[in-house]
Amino acid sequence: MNFMHFCTRTTQGAGDVKNSKQRRERIYALAERLDGKVVADYLVTGRYDVVLITDFADGDNAAKFAMSIGAKGNLATSTARAWTGEEAQSLMDGVE
Repeated sequence: MNFMHFCTRTTQGAGDVKNSKQRRERIYALAERLDGKVVADYLVTGRYDVVLITDFADGDNAAKFAMSIGAKGNLATSTARAWTGEEAQSLMDGVE
C-alpha cells in the first residue's frame, strides 16, 4: 500500500535544518524497521516542506511511521493513502 506523508518543519526542525541529512537517514531506517520503505522523498515549495512516498503492507505501520516522525519534534505530518492509477482503475471498475 502506498502512502503520502505531507510534512512541515516545526520550529525545532527549522532551527536544526543542518542535521536534515541524518534525520533523512533515520526516517529511511524507521520505515525498514516497520517492514516498509520510503519510495521517494521530495523537498517541496508551498504549504509543505517535505513529501514522503512510502510503501507499507498495511495502514497500521504507516500510522506508526507517521506518529514516530512527529514524536521526534522536527516534522509535523499529515498522511494519506495513495492508489496507483492501476489500483484506482480496479476500484472504479467495481463501482456499480
